[in-house]
Order: sequence, then C-alpha cells, then structure tokens
Amino acid sequence: MQDTASRSTAATLPTLMGEGEWATLRERMDRRSFEPGDVIIAQGTLEPDFHIIAEGVVSIVAMSPQGERRELGALGAEEAIGDMSLLTGEAASADVIATTRVTTYAASPERIATLGEVRAKLMEALASLLARRLRRANDRLLAHYSATTHVIGGSREALAALTRLPAEIARCVNAPVMTVVAGDDAIAAWTSEDLRIPSMHDVTIRLVPSTEIGDIPRLISQISHEYDQIIIFTGSSLGEGWQSNSHWQVIGEGERAPSGASLAVVTPRPWTQPTLRALSERAGRPVLAVVPTGPVPPGPRDPIAKFGRVMTGKLVGVALGAGAAKGFAHIGVLRAFEEFGLPIDMLGGCSIGAAIASGYAAGYSVDELTDVASRIASRAVRPTLPLHSFLSNKGIRDELERVGRGRRFEDLDIPLAICATDVYRRCEVTFTSGLVWPCILASMAIPGIYPAMKSSDSYFVDGGVLNPMPARQCRELGAGIVIGVRLTGKHTSPREQLDTANPSRPLAAETIMRCMEIMHNRLSELSKDESDANIEVCIDRGGLRDFDRSAEIVQAGYLAALAARDELRAALPYLKVGA
Repeated sequence: MQDTASRSTAATLPTLMGEGEWATLRERMDRRSFEPGDVIIAQGTLEPDFHIIAEGVVSIVAMSPQGERRELGALGAEEAIGDMSLLTGEAASADVIATTRVTTYAASPERIATLGEVRAKLMEALASLLARRLRRANDRLLAHYSATTHVIGGSREALAALTRLPAEIARCVNAPVMTVVAGDDAIAAWTSEDLRIPSMHDVTIRLVPSTEIGDIPRLISQISHEYDQIIIFTGSSLGEGWQSNSHWQVIGEGERAPSGASLAVVTPRPWTQPTLRALSERAGRPVLAVVPTGPVPPGPRDPIAKFGRVMTGKLVGVALGAGAAKGFAHIGVLRAFEEFGLPIDMLGGCSIGAAIASGYAAGYSVDELTDVASRIASRAVRPTLPLHSFLSNKGIRDELERVGRGRRFEDLDIPLAICATDVYRRCEVTFTSGLVWPCILASMAIPGIYPAMKSSDSYFVDGGVLNPMPARQCRELGAGIVIGVRLTGKHTSPREQLDTANPSRPLAAETIMRCMEIMHNRLSELSKDESDANIEVCIDRGGLRDFDRSAEIVQAGYLAALAARDELRAALPYLKVGA
C-alpha cells in the first residue's frame, strides 16, 4: 500500500498546476463526502467523474479475470481519482473505495472539457504524474528482475576447477545465467588446451580481458534484468568497487585465507561437516564450500552442484516425520530420492524419523539402514512393569548405542536436527549438537509406551507430540528448499464400517498409539505448508506390532515418493523423475 505521508511535494497536482490554476480548478468542482466503505468509482464505469481528494484515504481495488480482488494501493489528500479515464477515455480499471471518511472535489468529464486553459493545465499535470508513475513502475520491474551477482576470485588452477559451476547454477535456478570471465589469468584458466569447457544450456559466457575490466560495472547494469544469476570469475583480486550480492575466494589447502569474502577450498576430501571443520581450523576462518581437485561425476553428492546450491540459497533439506513402524517408509522414500538424483544437504528427524535421518546423515546406505532399522525393531517390544511406561526401551537403547559408536552431531556427514518434547517446560526442543543416540531415544519416547528420557534438568518424550514433521528445523539449519515426509493412517473411518466390524475395546497401549496417530495426522496437516513439497505415506497399519511388515512398508514409501514426483519436480526442476 502506498505511504501517502511520504509523497514528494514536487509531484502533486498543486505544484504541477500552479497555485492560481489549482484554486480556479477547485472553484469549478463540486464538494462531495463519502463514508468508509462507499464506492466512489466502480470498476468498468464509462466516463467516471474526476475527483481530487481533499481529506481522507481511499483504496484502489481491482478484480482479476479469475475473479480475485486485489488491493493495488491507497491514495490520500491532493491526489486524483479517475485521472486515467479522463486522459484515455477508457472505462475505470478498478474500484475506488473510501477507507476513511473522504471529502473530494468532483466534476464530470463534460464539465472539465469547458474549463479552457485550466483544463489544459490539468491535463498537462496529469500527464506528468502518469509519466512519473510509469517510470517508477519500470524501475520496480527492473529491480524485481535484477540478477543476483556473484564474484569468484582465485588462482588459475582454482578457477579451472569451477568451469562446470555456471551450468549447475543454471540447473539449480532453472533460469539463464551470465558468466563473465574477467582478466587474462581467468581467461587462460578457462581456455587452456587441457581444459574442456562443458556444454552449458542457458549459460552465456563473456570473456573480458584485463584491459577492459573497468567496463564490467557498466556491462552488469546493462544486462542485469536479462539474467537470473551473473557470475564473475576473476584472478586473485576480487575487483573492489564491483557491486555484487556475494564475494567468494577459492584457495588451495594450506594457502592463506584473505578476509572479506566467503571461503571455498580446493581439496580431494569429501564435502562433510568434519571436512569443513578441519579446513576451517587450518584456514583460520570458516570454510563454507569444497571444490574437488579432479573430475567428479554429476549426481546428488556432486560438490560443484552443491556449491551452486549454496550460492543460490537452494540447499535441500528433508524432514522425516513420526509414525512408529510406519517409519520404515522413510527408507523407501530415500531409495526413490537416490534414483531421482535428489540431493540432501540437511536432515530433520522426529521419533522414528529421527532414527532413519541419523543413520543416513552418518553415511549409511539405504540397504544398511534397512538392516539397522530391522535390528532396532526386533528389540522394540519389551514389556516392563507399567510404572513409567508399558514397554522398556533397553533393547532400542542398546542397539542405538552400539550403532551410534559415540557419534556426535558434529561428526555426521550431513547436518542433522532432531526434535523432542520437554515434558515439564511443555515446549519443543531441537537437538543439533552432542551425542546423537540419546537424542534419538528421547525423540522416540512415545508417551506412556516408552519411558521419558532424562537430559540435563528435564525429561523428554516423542517430538511428534508437538511437531511430527520437522520442516522448520531444516530451515533453521539453512535449507532453502524443504521436502517433508508425512506418515499417516486412514484419515476417517466411515460409521457404517464401524457398525459392520463391531470393533472391540482397544487395549491401553493400542489406545495410546491410535491417539498419537490421530494427533500426528492433524499436526502434520497443519505444518505441511512449511515445506516446499510434501510426500504423504498413508498406511492402514503401522503400529508397534507391525515391525515385521517392514518390506511392505518400505515399498509403500517408495511408491508414495513416485506418486509425488510432479510436486518434487516443481520444487527441484533438475530432478530425473520420469514416468
């Protein structure tokens, strides 16, 4: 909505017409009053009256061809209404509605036509105001489509390792990319005989020799509205004075890290959290990206593609939800993701989803995850004296501790967040540091079924009590795109089916599990808007006694991911998701 108090006095009718003509114009017009909600001009009205607001504020509301009403802005004192129709002779293009009590000076187009020189001054002033509006609209349009500009500096060897980066960025944003190779050293890196620049769809390359580097700011300003991303590769100097959204410096291991730029390191090491931590300690500054020393096949673990996602804010997070034995479906979903080539840059997990997410973040393959999950499931049902819970968590605890091997969140390949519920503080808690396995055990502590887990000065239970699908946690880790996986059961049970089946009274544990499922369904439905794409795995069964149906549940997750391929492709256009 336009801020009427911040208008420039140089762009109002009184100043453009002159005080004398302005006073004469008002004398020839009628004084009219409107109450809040009154329609002063209706959209589609032919030759509507021309108004100048004396007091109050009006809203401009237009109806789209699809029948949607949108507020386009607001006008206040000394601003004109119906001026476009007066200038063009066209019908009113929007409704003008009084927001407050409004007083105007008004006249019909016929009366305006009789005003002689005052009319000429009025039309000249209105044309000037229209030109200013069009110029501002054009500026906003260009600004909206202005490219995001990145400057990447480095040695010849470092830049040569990044020739595939523009193509990966173009795939990531699904839009045109301009690549400017600036300076003789950078050009030499890109055009050396032993370097084969890959074919780049939607990528334009411009070589700028050192003698013409001074022209780059003018070049960027001319083409910024034609591209989504502009990448400037240059030598060691980052080109001070260039306007850009981000500066990157690419160095080799052991090289001195310059200040004032985001840091990437060329190394044969894999891009993992421990690698980034080791490189950061050596460089004395945070290292945010890894550049491979040799060829790397494209795929979800390709560091060049990941560098592109970091630069464009498109890192991918996957949130694995709660659901007891239904959690085996997450394994099927992850298998489909690998077939799609879907990269996973960070993970969020809740309850059984926390266990699967932790294993994947630790580097376990999908097949290894299946074996680990099956071993945990085989020890999940151990009745105990129902003082704190119906089942003991000792079997799950022993297996998690054995598989966890003392791993900490900081040691995982992929950043991970696990959510649980603080029983006494009545709030959601997110774990991102420390030993992993106790956090998994806390997140899996279904209230009443498994005992609450003590940590610090409180007790924790299943994260699904408050957040059965931790999409927000993925955002907090840095994900720009979040894929949520919801584990649900049947949403409704028709009354006639209940009458026919004549269900028996559920046991206490079954009552708890059914209530948890109902709660998960409702809460995850409310939170799914936090994800860019959602995969819903709806399984009729999946309680504590259904762990022996793991193969069937895994397949259900795989098929659900296939069914969601259109939604996934909309969020990540570069996925290989065929029929």
